Amino acid sequence: MKPFKTLDQQLKILEDRNLKFNDKKEAKQYLLKYNYYNVVNAYSKFFINSDTSKYYDDVYFEDILEIHHFDKVVKTVIFEGIIEAERHFKSILAYCYCKHFKNDLYSYLDIKTYGSKDIIKVSRQISNFANTLNYYKEKKRNNNSIKHYYKVHSVVPFWVLVDYLTLGEVTYFYNLLPDKIKNDVAKELSKFVKDNLDTNSIEDIHFNVIQKGLENLTELRNITAHNNKMLETTLKNDLPFYSDVHSPLNILNSDNRQSIYNTILYLKFFISHNQYAKVNNTIRKRMNNLRGKIKNHNYTDKVFLSLGLPTELKKIQLKEKKHQ
Repeated sequence: MKPFKTLDQQLKILEDRNLKFNDKKEAKQYLLKYNYYNVVNAYSKFFINSDTSKYYDDVYFEDILEIHHFDKVVKTVIFEGIIEAERHFKSILAYCYCKHFKNDLYSYLDIKTYGSKDIIKVSRQISNFANTLNYYKEKKRNNNSIKHYYKVHSVVPFWVLVDYLTLGEVTYFYNLLPDKIKNDVAKELSKFVKDNLDTNSIEDIHFNVIQKGLENLTELRNITAHNNKMLETTLKNDLPFYSDVHSPLNILNSDNRQSIYNTILYLKFFISHNQYAKVNNTIRKRMNNLRGKIKNHNYTDKVFLSLGLPTELKKIQLKEKKHQ
């Protein structure tokens, strides 16, 4: 185990590795607030010569802080975009599901209504739903809608339950549904990608595209919500190729699509053009700002590539539509 180091000792270690400082007092305060490990260990590697394990001659501590700040701000806007995607998906899923089972409001607790043949997964899902219902029904100090529906109507329809589920939980549920319902949901979500691409000529999306995208968005949501490091992250799924989204950006079917940027692109399936433009253009502005702060673009390009972002900023510019 490494021994405890004072702030002065931490700075001395960095100086011995050729790192420079514009303001040591501010540097110590920053390390005190954000922790040496979370800042230096997480964001230094873009500036270190792998042959010598020392910083390049033109690197300052403040450059590391700029990367740290960039990561935090980009995570915030991505999180906001995913929250919108989660809201839309839950609403559409509840509508399509309840339309199919409108005469059986407790169908989500019936194993026969699921499409998956994996009895263990379906049973686990039903058990989780039952636990959620019981938890909120028994809450004494919270007059929630689950308790209300149970007392007044003796039944809790899925459109009420869905608001108490996480994105991961509704994604898991979606995967277990009959293909007809999954396709109905995917068809409704197709309207978002058509809005983002400003065309009605594309085909409806397959539910597998939605499923894989949701799984990566759930993983990315957890990273952003818990303020974990996002740079250099490889997400679970190599996302399906969708020509109308990927080809204009010179992303090939043969390319790997597990990067943060490829999952951001999948927000086009879940949010409106203007909502996506806000995410897209905020990231672009932050990239441009970082290049202004760190003059050696070899470093910033490494950062962008660690997210899968194109280093040509013009490729990710997107204008918002004017409201009709």
